[in-house]
Amino acid sequence: MIPIPPPTERCRKVVKKLEILCLLELLLSIVSLYVSYDLFFYMLFSALILYLGYTQLDFCSMMYFIFFTIIQLFDLLLIFASVWGAEVSQQTMALVIILDVLLVVFNIIALVIGCEAYKEFKLVALEAERDLFGRGGFGFGGPGFGPGYGPSAGPRYRYGGVGKKNMRLFVSIANCFFLRP
Repeated sequence: MIPIPPPTERCRKVVKKLEILCLLELLLSIVSLYVSYDLFFYMLFSALILYLGYTQLDFCSMMYFIFFTIIQLFDLLLIFASVWGAEVSQQTMALVIILDVLLVVFNIIALVIGCEAYKEFKLVALEAERDLFGRGGFGFGGPGFGPGYGPSAGPRYRYGGVGKKNMRLFVSIANCFFLRP
């Protein structure tokens, strides 16, 4: 899949933040193996969804990323509660709690950046739709006659349309790992 170039400066800044966030998500997913194996898969899928979201400027993928991040926060809360009530050594408990707090702070920051990206990508998609169909819905002459059409209009990008069709792949992979019979 060829990455779509961000149309605005603010969108470029959001994409840069998401690139850094994706790398950190992959690195911290390895750290999360010490805390929980299922958290590792959640974080790995979140990184894949995040990559799909920022390369295609897809607000649907960002919505799924936000959902996965909230699931990770609940999982970290459960891990914290189970370690707190378990009979383990003080060193193991301290290490798991420190890693848990680190991952919670990271996921809260990721949630804020994901919401910001969702908002920006949704605005880009609405702006592209408005430019495609004109200012008042379908424009003066119907679809295809809005501003920006013609031989000098340049390349066309479909912002925000990739998450709906590609999410089936992620759901089937997630079902394979998490919903075993």
